[in-house]
Order: sequence, then structure tokens, then C-alpha cells
Amino acid sequence: MGQVLNEQKQLNGLKVLIADDSDITLTMLKYLVEEEGAESVCAENGAIAIDKVKAFNFDLILMDINMPVCDGVEATKTIRAMSIDTPIIAVTSATKDEVVRLKNSGFTHISHKPVEFSELLQLIASSVVKPN
Repeated sequence: MGQVLNEQKQLNGLKVLIADDSDITLTMLKYLVEEEGAESVCAENGAIAIDKVKAFNFDLILMDINMPVCDGVEATKTIRAMSIDTPIIAVTSATKDEVVRLKNSGFTHISHKPVEFSELLQLIASSVVKPN
């Protein structure tokens, strides 16, 4: 438990974009990151996520893969094409074969659904290095 508390402190002041078409997942991830001190902005699909990335600077992006309008892979490729190197964590139920495709699409890390909070917090902490 002590290790998680140290990692939780690393989320203070972070701005996180959460893109997912599930209201339940959005609410859960929003609660998780805000409870740990981060500010969050939500997007219901990849097209909205791209618009938010154009409008704001984020420290981290949590991206679902299967979304309407524009899926997470397409959104991530578009974000990377804009020369934005913000860490993007895929939050997905992808199979092992799909994980390779996701890594090659520009994702920094993969978090598997159902989301394990402590594992996701570790991924976030390892993805974002805050200056002291």
C-alpha cells in the first residue's frame, strides 16, 4: 500500500485526457485520476479527443480503442502525426496479437480491461515524469 501512495502523489497537477465511448468507463477513469490529484478532460470518441488535443496541452492521454466516429488507433495516429509526443495509454480488452499492432500505432503503453486500478496508476506514473 505504501508504494501506491508514493505513486499517487505523482499525479498531482497532471492534466489527463480520457477518451472512451462508455459513460461508465469515463466516470470510473475520471474518478481514479482526479482522486489521485490529476485534472481530467473527457472525450466520447476519437474525433473529440483529437479536437481536445488541438485545444489543450495534456500530460497524458487514456484512449479506448473501439469507439464510434473515430477509433482510438486512428485518433492516436492523427495525434502522433501532429508531432505530439504526449504519452498515450490504450485502455482496451485487446488480445496479445492486437497489442503488437497497438504499440506500432503510437501507443506508449497498453492497459487491459477490466482496468486494475493499481496497475493503471503504475503505468501512469511510469509514463509521466514530472519535473521537481
